Amino acid sequence: MIDFDFSLRESYSSAMPRGPNRIPIFELAFSRILAEKILGRTPYYANHFYNLELAPKGKWMEVNEGLYRDLVDIARIVISI
Repeated sequence: MIDFDFSLRESYSSAMPRGPNRIPIFELAFSRILAEKILGRTPYYANHFYNLELAPKGKWMEVNEGLYRDLVDIARIVISI
């Protein structure tokens, strides 16, 4: 007789992720105003209204690249302080 409960449990646990590969705390640490002061420019990071204004205009790739660039630049500046 096959133990279906064990095989289902085993397949479920092997399919589920083991946990997050990181805890995204850094992204929550800075407001838009603070990010603007750190970067010296209008950030895409934490600037939800600006991003929502650009995305429907077909500039979603610009928003994604800007978010990435802002997070990398903030990390570099903060680490170098």
